[in-house]
Amino acid sequence: MFKELFIESKYAVYHDTYTNAIEAAKMFTKKQGYDLDDDELANEIGFGPGKPKKGKTVRHTLTLFKNGKPIKGKKRLQIQVYNRDTDSNTYELNTYIA
Repeated sequence: MFKELFIESKYAVYHDTYTNAIEAAKMFTKKQGYDLDDDELANEIGFGPGKPKKGKTVRHTLTLFKNGKPIKGKKRLQIQVYNRDTDSNTYELNTYIA
């Protein structure tokens, strides 16, 4: 027998603005018990490639911090934002810690 599984997302997937998508990724990080560096955020996102063009994806990898210290190893916050080229909820967010 086929059974569908629905998993509740820990963050909103669709957003009207790129900024809202990035803010949702930041809130997801906080909920997971981690912090991000404001300077790295400004450099990577603020001065980085900018918001994705229609039909394109922008990816960011950010260092995670806990208690003010960077997490050792390879664990990072991965953010991907896709521009769906729609009139509403244009930006699709995929974010995870790996």
